[in-house]
Amino acid sequence: MPSVREQFEHWKRAIPRQEADDFSFDSKHVHVCTKHFDSSDIIRTCDFMMNGDAVSLPRDKPRLRPNEIPRFDDSLQAYFTTPKPRPRTVRRPIKRRREPSCAREAVEVPALPTSTLGTAPADDAAAACNITSSDQSCGSACQTDNELSCCCAAEKATLQYQLRAVAQQLARCQTMLAKLRV
Repeated sequence: MPSVREQFEHWKRAIPRQEADDFSFDSKHVHVCTKHFDSSDIIRTCDFMMNGDAVSLPRDKPRLRPNEIPRFDDSLQAYFTTPKPRPRTVRRPIKRRREPSCAREAVEVPALPTSTLGTAPADDAAAACNITSSDQSCGSACQTDNELSCCCAAEKATLQYQLRAVAQQLARCQTMLAKLRV
């Protein structure tokens, strides 16, 4: 029985036994057996790290985890006992499957009259390719003699995300370098 008064009251409520002349919860001889606890409430091994390896040794005496209360009683019906909910297992984060890059199709860009061309040829090429984004530039590497290689929207979004992450990392490195120079 626990020595902390609040925990002792929890145990007293969890054990449905009447105090009588021959039995009292306050007696130092009162014990609760392991059948009244969930198997996960009892520590049966000592786990520690030795030279970087996890080592598990059996304990001489099983020990109860702190703040655990009895949950099971043989004299009660099964629906009166409160089984401990199963703990959630920690799973490794799921790696996203790589999306196959789109087959780059050469799109024939019709020759536009010079009066309808915008101020930047990259804007017209992006409009002809139906690429919509905040930056409407397609770089000169994409353009070859009236042909434009279009990227999938997912691939473009991935590249934008990677570019943004690299830009943030570069900014952090530059601030750290500036601090080191001062």
